[in-house]
Amino acid sequence: GYPKHFQMQVWNADYRWHWVDAVVREMRDSPFDGVMADNDVENDYYGLDLPIQGVESMTKIREHLDFLVAYAGIELNKIGKILVPNIAESRLRYGKWERHSAYGGGFEEVWLGWGPNDYLSSPYAVMQGREIANGSAGDVNLGATFAGLGGRSAASQKKVTILRTPLSDRKAPITGTDENFLYGLAGFWVFGGGAFTGISATHHDAYDEIPHAPELSYDLGDPVGGIIAQKTAQTRAFTRGWAALNTGSKDVTVTVPSHLVDAANRPVPSSFTLRAHQGVVYRRKA
Repeated sequence: GYPKHFQMQVWNADYRWHWVDAVVREMRDSPFDGVMADNDVENDYYGLDLPIQGVESMTKIREHLDFLVAYAGIELNKIGKILVPNIAESRLRYGKWERHSAYGGGFEEVWLGWGPNDYLSSPYAVMQGREIANGSAGDVNLGATFAGLGGRSAASQKKVTILRTPLSDRKAPITGTDENFLYGLAGFWVFGGGAFTGISATHHDAYDEIPHAPELSYDLGDPVGGIIAQKTAQTRAFTRGWAALNTGSKDVTVTVPSHLVDAANRPVPSSFTLRAHQGVVYRRKA
């Protein structure tokens, strides 16, 4: 199994009731905005060696995690709090991110890859990005609902969408930003269009790391149109910049809009080669 991890009996209705009751009571008068719930799992990552007492398959665990997330999310939203699950491997089940992030948002800890040199294939990377983008749209209604508001609540807020990508320990030129971090950040802009909440990069299970990346301070503005695919490169223009990432395993030559500058304020050429799993974020010349 996985050290210090224990599978709770989410398939047990009594357990789900007690879990939600305890969490709602604790959060009701809390200064925190809500709950971040880890291990909204998709597969058996912890060596359960199913079947075990009470549950015969991961299908049953997934089904009852769906129940728990919906139940907890509804009850937390009623008291004005949000639920943000760690939605593991959401791309493996169509619509999972949208359903499980509906009560406040979601956290993806394998954004575009699992390890320093272990990436999602291009189709899966694009699928992941588009699924999370679809699920991150819209507001979360908090508190009691009122008929006079068309069934909506008196308060609402944007969903929280947090991404974590694996560090590579390879440095990009000019700024020295970790190359995988820059790849993930480019995807943050391309797929999220500026709507995602936050991103970071860490080594495996080293979530106390907060690497520095000057590119995090870039404000690219609003998207100008949608995503443009150039072979396996996904690109997107913004009012104040441009971002691109190559989700494929082979180099791709990309066409670049005019009037862009790199981190050293040098003009970006009209085309260049984007390496496999490389990302770039450029600003418009002031």
